[in-house]
Amino acid sequence: MANEITELLNRYHANTLRDIARANGIETKKPGGKNLSKRELVNLLKEQLFTCERVAQALKKLNRRERTALDYILLHGGGVATVVLSRKLVHIGMAEETPVPTYGVYAADPKRAKSKVFADVIARLTMFGLVFSETTSSLDYSLKQTFTPGAYLFIPPAIRDCFPQPEQRAPEIPEPPIVKTTDPYPMLRDLYFYWDYVRRNSPKLLKNGNVNKRALKAINEQLIYAIEDFSEVRGESDDAAAYLRYLRHTLTNLNLVHTDGQNLRATTSGEIPDFWMMPPAAQLARIFGDEIAAADNAYIYLGSNTVRIDIHAAHQKVLDAMRKFPVGKWISLERFWAQLQAKTPNFLISFREELERSGGRRRSYYNGIALKGRYLYGTLGELLADCDIVEFSYLSGFIFGNLSNLGLVDVGWMEENGEPVAFRLTKLGYDILHGKIPDDQSKTGTVVLQPNFQILTMGPVSAAVLAKLDTFADRAQADVVTVEYHITRQSVYRAQQADVPTETIIQWLTEITGQPIPQNVLRSLQEWGAHHRRIVFRRDVNLLQAADPAMMDSLLNKPDVKQHIARALTPTIALLNPKTGKSLTKTLFRHDILPATGSTSPESVNNSIRIQPDGTIAFVHHAADLYLYGKLKRYAEKTAAGQWWLTPESVRRATGDKKSVLAALDDLQRLNYGKLPTQLVSKIKAWGNYYGNVAIDTLTLIEFRDADIMAELMRHPALQGVLSPLRGTTRALAVLSAEKLPQVEQILTELGISVRHGINRHS
Repeated sequence: MANEITELLNRYHANTLRDIARANGIETKKPGGKNLSKRELVNLLKEQLFTCERVAQALKKLNRRERTALDYILLHGGGVATVVLSRKLVHIGMAEETPVPTYGVYAADPKRAKSKVFADVIARLTMFGLVFSETTSSLDYSLKQTFTPGAYLFIPPAIRDCFPQPEQRAPEIPEPPIVKTTDPYPMLRDLYFYWDYVRRNSPKLLKNGNVNKRALKAINEQLIYAIEDFSEVRGESDDAAAYLRYLRHTLTNLNLVHTDGQNLRATTSGEIPDFWMMPPAAQLARIFGDEIAAADNAYIYLGSNTVRIDIHAAHQKVLDAMRKFPVGKWISLERFWAQLQAKTPNFLISFREELERSGGRRRSYYNGIALKGRYLYGTLGELLADCDIVEFSYLSGFIFGNLSNLGLVDVGWMEENGEPVAFRLTKLGYDILHGKIPDDQSKTGTVVLQPNFQILTMGPVSAAVLAKLDTFADRAQADVVTVEYHITRQSVYRAQQADVPTETIIQWLTEITGQPIPQNVLRSLQEWGAHHRRIVFRRDVNLLQAADPAMMDSLLNKPDVKQHIARALTPTIALLNPKTGKSLTKTLFRHDILPATGSTSPESVNNSIRIQPDGTIAFVHHAADLYLYGKLKRYAEKTAAGQWWLTPESVRRATGDKKSVLAALDDLQRLNYGKLPTQLVSKIKAWGNYYGNVAIDTLTLIEFRDADIMAELMRHPALQGVLSPLRGTTRALAVLSAEKLPQVEQILTELGISVRHGINRHS
């Protein structure tokens, strides 16, 4: 230990050591008045300076700035890179940046007791014998150290145990002038509305896995926090659609929706998932837990260096620190960040602490810094500045984004249109962070059923209630406070078709509202329920169809034919007796009537019509098959005079893309007697959007030296997904969108690649 102190003091200039001795009451002259030699001065300081008694006396002389700087060094374990400490003290307003003079370096002076300049603050700590410096390189001490701080600051081990350990207190500040209190319950409703749309519609996915824009727009129209100008949204991956992506991502994390390759579907069908039955606060706790659990690794840039960070581990470290904060106290984000860096320097970037120490403890090369198992391009100052940018961006996004969206924190601003600067834990946030669910967050809202069949939900009505209402009522509109429904005959019929009887609907309404159902609504529901069974579909019956009413009357007047008929249903259709079969056909033959026999088989109506080039349709048989009518209604229209024909509107209604047009042509070809007219096929393709739409874009070609270099660069983290190989050529050509060109050029330049504009088209 004595040798280390001797080496430490010998690195300092003799005049600096004399100033340190005088500031601490140590005599620097011999009895005759002559100055002590440096060797004598070093021995004297070694004996008298490094004691706990002397440290206690020095601590009493420190002002608030000096004590804060000392505390941060202690929190860093007794040593910290100068650039790191400077940045932290400046961030929290305890110091000013050290000026950079035109020539030379700023000469720190401990006599400037009121100076806020960082170098002067450290100089006073050195003068009191508490903090010392190391030069830029531990291999070169040719220049003697003065009060101007070196690259690394530390408290000598000989006196490190003499200091009281600083407390880790919450960095509280007064309430900011602008406060945003987030209500998470509208987001929960939007989450339910998104899920409800998916369970009803199972929207199609594009090849890239995104929800198609038409479905995305329909979902947006259901939401409380809807995107106002949806025309600006080009797709699900756009920045403008971030909220929609968040809802889908959350539903996926909760296992409420999943993809089957072509569609986005609800994971369960029929029953309401348990998640929607939970109280709102429990739902928020579940979402929060799943978000933390689903966090994964990510890649960031530190200058030109690609670095992997563990987002899940970073979340845990931040939350561990936040659990010590009280409810309702405003916390400065800057100071919280500085505290995290001091207590947990590697909370986001695993090698940050090693990087901070590299300036004084490891050899720095001219173009980078060597760490254990890693080499980073750039200077120490540049790399630490990039670390700060990444850390602060992550921290503000996590707290002001994820936690604020769930109502776990409130957010504060100092000025309009500025950046948020502070946060405070809400009661909900404190409880969820500590694994509790507050009782007062489990309250349900109010549901009112009006005599005009209108239902209003007010307040935090649970998603379980909304799911029941969506079963038998039509949702009209929704806002932050209310959701409006209307009960109609059609909506009740929809529920009955889903095997929800009217009795169940009446029971649900009574339970949900907590009030008797208005008499007129109750009577209507009971009548609709009774009507539901009045129309019954019967399968496997035989019908007799005549060409016109006169033909049917003639058949009914023939006793041998009438014995096969149960009763007439319409002027041209009669119901046959169940056991009637070939005997009716033989009877009709005796009356010189040749019947056409139909069946439920799709082939039974083949070759039944003749379609003209202009789209008009003629029937091969006088009495067209009922199944044939069903087929034609899909593609054709019937005029008032009874003429069937294909029109642009009827074809467009039944088709819409190449696949549906080909299916329609296939159906019509089977129905048609003979080949479809070529002219008509062309018209149907045009009417049905067979050829689809055309998208025009401008792309940029990049030619690399060879295919191997191109393949390697396309695997680079910064270029993945940006470049696509150009197929059908032996040249090493890649394609990218024009808007990505500046970014790609910058990355290629940083990789040492010379970029030349213009490609030889004849190579």
